[in-house]
Amino acid sequence: MVSEERVLELKKILNKQGVKYDDDATYSEVANGLVDFYGMLGEWEDEERRLKQRLNESPQGFAISGEGRNCPLCRRGIEEDMWYDKWGQKCMTCQGALDQKIVPGYCFDDYKNEKHITDQTIKLKLNVRTATIRKLVRQGKLKARVVPGSGVLVFLKKENPDLAEIIEADRRAGKAQ
Repeated sequence: MVSEERVLELKKILNKQGVKYDDDATYSEVANGLVDFYGMLGEWEDEERRLKQRLNESPQGFAISGEGRNCPLCRRGIEEDMWYDKWGQKCMTCQGALDQKIVPGYCFDDYKNEKHITDQTIKLKLNVRTATIRKLVRQGKLKARVVPGSGVLVFLKKENPDLAEIIEADRRAGKAQ
């Protein structure tokens, strides 16, 4: 429980920023939620520090429990073991694609999609059907790398510099018909 003094301090800060709640109980709830949130962030940071230390002992990487995490590339939930190396965590299927040099390691920590993008991200961000994306790959207009065992398509920006324009041109051609 956060002390009443700290709740009042939070109330002053929030009020200065234009955030107001109806009663002190809500401010107390928000304060306790923040404490819980930062506690969770601290636990994640501690775990990440332990994993990086272990990486010093096993530089090629090691298996860890998936514990319901998601793979950063295919976005699938991981219940079994996952792999951790200098590129971070990933499912064993995507690790296999990395080992086979189908996808480069930077895809696993490129969270802002600056160097790559997957078909699912294209579908969500550009509102494009998966069938359309696959059609453009079949036609040779887009170059995809397929993660075996998952079917995820990975598009490297350096291999597809005009990806958005190609998709938009296909969309315009579809409307013209």
